[in-house]
Amino acid sequence: MRHREDFAEVFRQTVVLAREAGLGKLGVVAIDGTKIRVLREQLEREKAEQGEKVEDRNQKSFADPEARMMMTGEGSLHYAYNAQAAVSEDGILVATGMTRSPRDPGQLVAMVEALHRNVGDKAGTILADNGYLTEGALREMRRRKQRCLVAVGREGRRPSKWPTGPETQRMHRVLRLPWAKRCYRRRKTQGERPYAEIKQAMGFRRFALRGVAKVRGEWDLVCAATNLRRLCALREVPG
Repeated sequence: MRHREDFAEVFRQTVVLAREAGLGKLGVVAIDGTKIRVLREQLEREKAEQGEKVEDRNQKSFADPEARMMMTGEGSLHYAYNAQAAVSEDGILVATGMTRSPRDPGQLVAMVEALHRNVGDKAGTILADNGYLTEGALREMRRRKQRCLVAVGREGRRPSKWPTGPETQRMHRVLRLPWAKRCYRRRKTQGERPYAEIKQAMGFRRFALRGVAKVRGEWDLVCAATNLRRLCALREVPG
């Protein structure tokens, strides 16, 4: 994929366009990830040629060698990538990321850096679920003076025991404050809504390319299209 770096710039330009239109507000930015499966054209071709006797479990060689087995939103294991996005408070994707890891630790700092590269500024508050929680990430956020709210336990539930680690304990205390509770309640809707649009309205559920570098370019292009759809929709709103 020769133009994958161009797709990153295309995505960045949609962020610039949104910011020039007064959108992409960074008061509160939600970071979240979603598992997206790899394409299986070769397997489907084999099935067409040999019939349904070809079973998925026997076709390991057709999987993207750089993809990893992950639990997807359908509740089953598939070869997939963990696509990341940072979402502004008005629904604009302001940063993207990609990882081969099925888990999100380590992605908080990476996404904050991607946000800064795209907009040259930092968010007022970053929201992230418990999957992004690590002592190192929280320590780095505090060093950067980047306010963040990262869930310490499962959302809607209090931790069964007092968390360990000074940064995690500090976050636990902050999340009990009224302003933090009000702010964090926005995370699920703000962070997950774009993925619903990408998978439902746009019908994007599988990557067509293989290899993390190419898949990253494809994800940038999908996110650029998502931003353009959002910009068009907001322009059509009266007033």
